[in-house]
Amino acid sequence: MHALSMGSMLIIINVFSGSFAILNYTSSIFDAVKTDIHPNTNTTIIGVVQIIGTITAIILVDRYGRKMLLMLSTASMGICLAAFGMYAFFAEETSVDLTPYRSWLPLLLMALIILAANVGVIPVTFVVLVEILPPKVIFNIAKTHRHTIRLNLSIFLCSSRLSGVKVAYMKIRCELKCVNVRC
Repeated sequence: MHALSMGSMLIIINVFSGSFAILNYTSSIFDAVKTDIHPNTNTTIIGVVQIIGTITAIILVDRYGRKMLLMLSTASMGICLAAFGMYAFFAEETSVDLTPYRSWLPLLLMALIILAANVGVIPVTFVVLVEILPPKVIFNIAKTHRHTIRLNLSIFLCSSRLSGVKVAYMKIRCELKCVNVRC
């Protein structure tokens, strides 16, 4: 029971860290806060920072341990997310002149968020989950995840057909046979 509650807490921290939402909407976020650098250039820089963070995690995890990386990563992300939230608030909602900071501060804060996420929260969470959960639970989670993917794919296919979007049927034919869904 202790392993399950600890695993649930790790997943909650991972999901509520917002790192995946930030990574998916990086260009839109940079566009919204009106940076001087083109949003796609900023996104490319964030991608490089993500790779650097992952390499850093590989190097530091054996030296400092998973617990230390998770604590440092979570605390760093919280501080940087709060700072970025304040910057975004001032950029969008107030008339404060942020011209001297527009070219570097949003990129720096976003890079620190992604670096912190990739050093601890993103990679270490799943490594710890595999170590603390019994193999039977891991098997059931994987099996449930597989069925969830199939269900989501089937719902997507049905809704895309109803809305008139053409989907290449041959690529996903085997998934439909596994779930036996008729649209």
